[in-house]
Amino acid sequence: MAMQNQIQSVGRRKTSTARITLRPGKGEWKVNGRTLAEYFPRETHRIRIEEPLRATGLDGQFDVLVRVNGGGLTGQADAVRMGLARAIVEHDEEARPTLRERGLLYQRMEAYRAALKDLQEYSALEPEAPDIDEVRTKLAELAARCARLN
Repeated sequence: MAMQNQIQSVGRRKTSTARITLRPGKGEWKVNGRTLAEYFPRETHRIRIEEPLRATGLDGQFDVLVRVNGGGLTGQADAVRMGLARAIVEHDEEARPTLRERGLLYQRMEAYRAALKDLQEYSALEPEAPDIDEVRTKLAELAARCARLN
């Protein structure tokens, strides 16, 4: 029987998919039946995964159950991170601005930033390039549409 106060969400990154279940608890982690440190031996992965909880001040308040598959460890870690951020937003909608500001709700925020940088460099080199402010406005509209989907 499912608990009424648990929250479930999904996070994806490249070919990795993570299913997250948050339950009120002591801060225990289970990733595919193992502890967080056993499944993700690299400290950098664990830091990235726990970032949504630390950013919202909720670390230690939930037990986190994770089922993750596909891709490598880094992709899996980012999928878990996104799924956790989405679960936190489901728990507390007021956390959305904090998580969005840090780019934790987006699957491909780094691609958006790279595209913007490339367009800025292109417009500086090409005299017939489109106006950078016009391009920036269109990219901002696209990012806003993506944010509504999250």
